[in-house]
Formats: sequence, structure tokens, C-alpha cells
Amino acid sequence: MTVHTDLHRLAEAIAAGADLTSEERAAAAQALRAISRPRNATRDEILADGMARFCGHLPSARAQAEAFGAGWRRYEAGAWLHERLLDQPPARRVGKIEYVYWQALKIYPHVLGAERLRRLVG
Repeated sequence: MTVHTDLHRLAEAIAAGADLTSEERAAAAQALRAISRPRNATRDEILADGMARFCGHLPSARAQAEAFGAGWRRYEAGAWLHERLLDQPPARRVGKIEYVYWQALKIYPHVLGAERLRRLVG
């Protein structure tokens, strides 16, 4: 059975008022958590981690956000135009800041401004 089929069966059981096993309750809770998560939470986590890793040496959250954002805009205007259709980033990007940019743009193809980025860092 697929996850979709299992969740559909679980939804039908809940609608019918069936008693759920502990495994079914856990599956329902996991599904609800997944759909209630903010749309861009994964992207925001990737960005915050990337800023900490590649810009954490800068003296303030504002400086980190500005440096990260400037690089992200350059990547989006250049290399992203060639890499956006790829299912995986080019191997040369892995471990570099461009990998973070690629992941974030794959989730949501829009560069955030420096102020929004600053709020991700704190």
C-alpha cells in the first residue's frame, strides 16, 4: 500500500468513528503535523543553516543577511537560470553556498530580501 492509500484508509476509519490503534494514531498525528507546517518552513531552515555556516563569521545578523542575500541574488540572476531545471544540483555546488541557494530556490523560486533573511537568523 502507498502512504496516500494508507492515509485515505485512516481518514475513512476516523470519519466512521472507529477506534484507532496506537500505530494509526501515530500515523494520523504525523500526517497532521506535516500539513500544518508552514509552507516554507523547510526552505527557511535551509536558509538559516546556510547563513550560519557561510556567513556566521560576520559581526551581526544584518551583515550576515546582507552578504547572504547579495550572493543569492547573483546566483539567481546567473547560474540558477541554467540549473533551475535540474533535479539535482551540479556536483560542483555540493558543500558550497550555491548549494544552499539551489535548494532554497527549488523549494520556492523567489529570493528573500535582507530584512526577511535577518529575521531567520534572529
